[in-house]
Amino acid sequence: MLKDSPGSLNFTMFLAILGDHLQVYSVASPTSASDIVPAFEQLDLHKTGKLDVNVLKEALMTMGDRMNEEEVNAVIKDAPKTDSEGLFIDYREFVRLIKSPF
Repeated sequence: MLKDSPGSLNFTMFLAILGDHLQVYSVASPTSASDIVPAFEQLDLHKTGKLDVNVLKEALMTMGDRMNEEEVNAVIKDAPKTDSEGLFIDYREFVRLIKSPF
């Protein structure tokens, strides 16, 4: 992903690149969890394995193929939380759930 950046990679550039990559990967493509997890890791500044729901919500609503608030809330509702208040998502487990066959 860094090679796709024209200069230093900041948060805004990361989100733009992530949006571009997500558009390239369709449901039919064989995207693996190892392709997706590094994108979430870029948002995990403290390397905790969890993402703040508000950070994820902002990214999904402002970059790439933008989602509306209703769509984002539906995604976040089903994402695995790491705390009882539901403020953080376990993104590795989230990717596992997304990539698991039905």
